[in-house]
Amino acid sequence: MLVQQMAHLTSKTNPKYICMALNHCENQSIDIYNQFKHRITSQALNGLKILAVDNNVDSLELVRFIFEPYNTQVVLAKTTSEAFQKITQLQPNILISEIFLPDEDGYSLIHKVRTIKGKLGQISAIALTTLAYQKAINLAFNAGFSSYITKPCNPDSLVELVSILALKQAYNLILPEEQSNIALVTQ
Repeated sequence: MLVQQMAHLTSKTNPKYICMALNHCENQSIDIYNQFKHRITSQALNGLKILAVDNNVDSLELVRFIFEPYNTQVVLAKTTSEAFQKITQLQPNILISEIFLPDEDGYSLIHKVRTIKGKLGQISAIALTTLAYQKAINLAFNAGFSSYITKPCNPDSLVELVSILALKQAYNLILPEEQSNIALVTQ
């Protein structure tokens, strides 16, 4: 149908019709891409278990709110000790953790997680923090975080990142070296 519309519009000699046809195709392509992206994201997040760790209750509730429409189970923890206990009990698919925590920092938490044997020790982990400088990003990746996002973050970016990590984990995907660690820094 779209091709027929294009052929009809471009059969006119006026270049205005060609531009209209191209814009129409571009808009339909974007709509199709967005529908496909939403469907893939919904499937990737459906039934996912996420552990969110932050000493700020509002930040925790925001993470829960962001993932609520996707049928995910979001469990909240305020300290690294509480988080580590919930990791072993819940066995989440994704860990989202602040770096600054009251008892120990997020670097210590991910280091402990990485010492767990088996699949649980390889959990995809996102550092979600206010630190927006290169040294903090390097420390997070060296400690064992898979990804790094600064606060405030775009909820859609967080959803997209979690769905990418969930798909990567579900299908044992290996990303190229330059794409294996993802950092999203807002100014």
